[in-house]
Order: sequence, then structure tokens, then C-alpha cells
Amino acid sequence: MDATGGLEAWIRGPRLLLLLAGFALLIRLPFFFPAVIDWDESTFILMGQDLLDGHLPYTHLWDNKPPLLFGAFAMMIAAFDSIPGIRACGWLLVAGTGYLIFRLASGISGWSAGLAAALIGMFFMTVTGGQAVMSELLAAPPIMGGLLLLSRPGGAGRYFAAGLCFMLAALFRTNLAIVVVALCVYAFVTTRSWRYRDRFIWFAALAAGMILPLALLTIPYLATGQADLLFRSVVLAPLSDTGERPGIGATLWGFLRGGISGQSGLWFLAAIGAALAIRGWKRGPDAGVAGYVGVMAVASTLSVLATRAAHGHYLIQVVPPLAVFAGIAWQETARRSFRLVFLLLILVTSVMPLGDIAREYGNLIARAANGERLASGRAYQIAALLEAENARDKRVYLMTDHIVYWMLGTEPLAPIATHPSNIAKEGLLIFVEGRGATTETVLATLLATRPDYIVKEAETTWLEDKPAAASLLAGRLAEDYERIAIIGKAEVFRLVDASG
Repeated sequence: MDATGGLEAWIRGPRLLLLLAGFALLIRLPFFFPAVIDWDESTFILMGQDLLDGHLPYTHLWDNKPPLLFGAFAMMIAAFDSIPGIRACGWLLVAGTGYLIFRLASGISGWSAGLAAALIGMFFMTVTGGQAVMSELLAAPPIMGGLLLLSRPGGAGRYFAAGLCFMLAALFRTNLAIVVVALCVYAFVTTRSWRYRDRFIWFAALAAGMILPLALLTIPYLATGQADLLFRSVVLAPLSDTGERPGIGATLWGFLRGGISGQSGLWFLAAIGAALAIRGWKRGPDAGVAGYVGVMAVASTLSVLATRAAHGHYLIQVVPPLAVFAGIAWQETARRSFRLVFLLLILVTSVMPLGDIAREYGNLIARAANGERLASGRAYQIAALLEAENARDKRVYLMTDHIVYWMLGTEPLAPIATHPSNIAKEGLLIFVEGRGATTETVLATLLATRPDYIVKEAETTWLEDKPAAASLLAGRLAEDYERIAIIGKAEVFRLVDASG
């Protein structure tokens, strides 16, 4: 038995799971402790807490993301009630996705392909803006689970489970509906049984699996007469022009200009693996699965471009299928020289993400050595300052670091202010504030409540394209507020009347 065969025999079952979980923990652990990595995560935490407080999503606080996402965060908060605990859930999501990637790649091209694909997938899911718990991480296990189920022979039960997984993924990340439709069409075209009765039963089961979670989610809104609010928030608002969408061509250029957010090495390896799969260099019993993976890779890429926003973490969605093909490339180019080149390619194109991991480990070790708390970030300092100011029972307007609402046990001044920058997206305002609402009028309404404290960046970049609103804010701060602290680049203002 050669070394690879011996390793394969030893790393099976629980040992494989421990290896995948251990690797995921290694690259994610230092990111458990920063207060804010991506402020979208902060919004999800606020929405999850609001659900725990007894409010249906969109009825009290508001964001234009699908509701199951907030339900997942509510469960994380109920279980752990801490930012490190929530980030630990992200670790488990990545490790679970890694295992599903392993199952797919190993079925196509063998054990080595599976292990390489899983490790590559977990790495790029983390470094592509996935250090926080993003919606893409929550959607990855069900979409990959659905792919695994759909791509293998089975009866109505397997199709039902696949449909259930697909809808769960779409209810975490709406644009994945494009991927779901593509996979279902491909399955319908390529299904081997041409007996119409069997095909009807299978795809009826697939549809039933999709409908079930959607129906369960809709019932509370129908019962309370708020189905229209659900539709506007989940369907119409995400499709609206928020003012930040440059077009598909510009979005593609934005990703390319940024080196595909550090994924260029992954795309290169995946292209090699896809070419090998197409040429049929490996035709195992599950080789047909490669077709499904290819469809997912193409559809995921198109779904990301359809968002018309070049946010790096959106590319997490394309990582799992690309990782499967990268694993195939690793397996099929077995010469050590090729594999060394592949490793160097990944390392060179991932210098910045690797530097981020090393830097966070350095910060973590330094805090531990100095006896400091491991949790870090200016949000904790802002929360401590406002706590000292007895701000829990006062009006606070957070234009940055809005996780501080959760730390203080308070809430935003208005639904549209749940995510600070939403007021600058006038395409969204119609769904919350009504027709005719503008950034300036909404900001004026918020400031008219005379918040006792306002926290903002020294340069509020999301108001740069709204000069009237920016001028209104600057004028109100100059007239009615005093700056009491600068924490990092955040400024804390106190209403003059409230100072004594």
C-alpha cells in the first residue's frame, strides 16, 4: 500500500470529520473575537434578536434579506448569546460544507480529490469575505446538500429532500433561486428514467419539498394580515434599484479588477479540473455528478453577477463548485511538480487573506499574553462609553458599529435605520417609508427625534452621493451636539441639552 492509500485508509469516518473541522477552526479561530468584521452580520444579529423579542421579521425592524436568515441568527443568539458563539456557528457551517464538497469531489474523482477540494473550499469560503457569519455561509450547506441528493439515483423521497434543501438555501440567499432553477432544469433533462409516471412523481416530490418551507414561513404573515409586507420585503425590495448597482458588465469588471477577491488561483485550478472532467479523463460511477457541479458553477456565477454589486463576499457562493473542480485537477495531475505549482499558485494569489489570518492570530496572542480580554474592536469601546453615559434608556442613533444596539440592549430609532446605510438607498425607502421618501427626508425625520447620542464615522462614505443629507447632518451636529469622544475613526456626539 502506498503512502496515499495508507493515509486514505486512516482518514475515514470520524477522523475525516475531525480533520475538516480542525482545518476550518485553524483558519477561522482568530475571527471569533472582533466585534465587527462585516456590518451586514451586525444587521442579521439585530434582526435575529428582534425575532426572539417576539416580532415577525420586517414588522418592527427591517432589512431586505430573506426571513429564514434572521431565524437562523435567532437560534444562534438563543444558543450562545455572544459574538464568539455566533462565529463558532460559522465555523460549523464551513466545516459541514467542506464535508459535502468532499462527498461530491470524491465521488467524481477519488479520495484525494475529495480531500483537496474540501480543504480548498473551506479556505476560500473563509478568506473571500467570509470571516463573519454571512448569508452565503448559511446557504452553502443546504444548496450543496440539495446538489448531492439531486445528482444521485433515488426515488421520490430523495427528490423531496433535495427540494427542501434548495428552498432553504434560497430562503437564506435569494439570488440562489437562479441556481436552483438551473439545477432542476438540468435534472429534468438528464434524468435517465423516461417513464412519465416516475418523472412526474419525482418532480412533484421535488416541488413539494420546495413548497413546504415556503408555506410554513408564509403562514404567520397570512394569519396576521401582513402577507403584503412579506412580499414587498422579500421579493420586491431585493429587486429594486438601490442606487448602488452599476450593471452586470460593471459588476464583472469590478470583480476582475479586484483579482476576483483573491480567488484567481481557485478559478485557474477549477478551469483545469473542469476541462479534465469535460474531456472524460475520469469516468467513475459518479462521473455524471460533474455535470451538475458544472451547472452549479455557471449558474452561481450568473446569480452573483445578477446582484449587480461587486461585494467580495458574494463570491463565496461560487466557491463550493469551483473547489470540486479544483480537487479534480489536484487528483488528475498527480505529479508532484504540478501539485507544487498548484500550491504555490494558491499561496501567491492569497497573500493578503493569509496575512489577515496571521495578523489576527498575532493580535489574539498579544491580548492573551497581556491578560486582556480576547474580544476586540471599537464597538466594545463605544458600548462601554455609552454605558458609562447611562445611554441604555436614551435615544441612540448609530450610523456605524450598530452592533452596539445589541450590546446595550436597545434598538434602532426606526425600521429603515436597522442597517445604517439603508437610508441612502432610495430604491428601498419606498418599501418602508412610502412613495416620495428621500434620504434627506428620512434623515430629517430621524434627527427630529433629537437622539441623545449620535455615533458616526469621521467620513460617512455612504452619504457621499447624498450631499443634501450630508449637509443636513453636519449642520444639526454643529448646532445641537458636542463631540465627546473619538474612538478609532468613529465620532461620538452628545445632545447638548442632555449634558446637563
